[in-house]
Amino acid sequence: MHKQISSVALHILGLEPFVVGIASALGVVSERFLYITVGIALLFWLLRWLTLGWFAIRTPLDFPLCILVIMLPITLWATALPSFTQLQVLRLLSNIALFYVVSHWVCNQSRQVNISRLLIFTFGLSFLGLLLALIAPISIEWPLTKLPIPSTIYQYLPQLISNGIHPNVMAGTLVMLLPIPLAFLIFPTPSLEITLNSAHARPRWLWHSFALFNLIAVLAMMAVLILTQSRGALLALATVLCTLCLLRWPRSRLLLLVFFVVVILLSALQPIRLQSLVALLINDTGVSTTAIRVEAWSRAWYMLQEFPFTGIGMGTYKQVADLLYPFFTVPEALPHAHNLLLQVGVDLGLPGLIAYLALLINLFAMLIVMLRTFPIHTWQRNVTLGATGSVVAMLVHGLWDAVTWGTKLSFIPWLLFALITLLFLSIQAPEYNAQSETV
Repeated sequence: MHKQISSVALHILGLEPFVVGIASALGVVSERFLYITVGIALLFWLLRWLTLGWFAIRTPLDFPLCILVIMLPITLWATALPSFTQLQVLRLLSNIALFYVVSHWVCNQSRQVNISRLLIFTFGLSFLGLLLALIAPISIEWPLTKLPIPSTIYQYLPQLISNGIHPNVMAGTLVMLLPIPLAFLIFPTPSLEITLNSAHARPRWLWHSFALFNLIAVLAMMAVLILTQSRGALLALATVLCTLCLLRWPRSRLLLLVFFVVVILLSALQPIRLQSLVALLINDTGVSTTAIRVEAWSRAWYMLQEFPFTGIGMGTYKQVADLLYPFFTVPEALPHAHNLLLQVGVDLGLPGLIAYLALLINLFAMLIVMLRTFPIHTWQRNVTLGATGSVVAMLVHGLWDAVTWGTKLSFIPWLLFALITLLFLSIQAPEYNAQSETV
């Protein structure tokens, strides 16, 4: 009888990624489903503990994640607007739950199953980027004045979804997802071609289809990035392209140096054109967006100084700024601090900020280990290179915005964190280290 109950419990645990995944997707559509997502995740954790004796798989990110979770009751206690903070707490909890759900789905299986699921998950992230790019034309509140793009283009892109996605949020999300398929285009992957075409006599067109899919995904995401006119995302994309090109062609660093020298010389010879370019990059019609951001950063710094240990309460930046630190350049405060690290510090105080920095340091440490471990021209190394570009894009874009924290699409960075963690855990098994066995 006990064995039968355990067998049923294991089968139920096998449904965890699908049930929690669907609940998380519904949480993006409607915030009411966030309660259900967190409740379902807790039930699965309790069932795993009763059946297997442990709550969740152990990862290098466990300690900083524990600190972030510990800070959640504190931010609920410190907030002056519980309804706003509760929503953001639930969103963060659902994101962390999604991180562990993916980890449970991929790990603790046979070697071949782990590899297959890791490949499926990698493909899923690229497909998610393509899907977002395809729904962007009908879901984004398109800008019209930031860059010299003909406004007639946007007449063919009507927003059909109410309460649409802000262009900066979409751009900040796509620029994180784009480096993964881009890495497969830039770096050769013969081992993946062998995997897709040899093991069970799969046709060769499968490999070409995979390459074509990556090309379509990259072009679609780049097109939407340009249309969003998000200068922070375009700067992050340029940084990613330079980083991947330098890793793929080390000699290109000389061409990059020549390019910067030419730009500096032209800037010195044509200062008026340089001023026009800078004005295009930092100004909208009216008040400089840079001046507004500097004011937003200063208000976040004031909040961090006055509430260093507790933060002001997640999701209350605008309300607290309007009440205690009013803006001078615009009538109302911005909805967030427009800087990723400042926003985390404002929401969760210095302990939460230190925990998030520790999480990022662990991610980079894992990426460095994997780049040194995975052989060249293997799909694991290419995914690692793409994930490195994704983290770089997130941080560069995070200098100017905070769309990866507390928004509807904030679950995507946690999927990226899960991918990096799962790749790192894969090298703990000896069979992943041998080049002859890499697929």
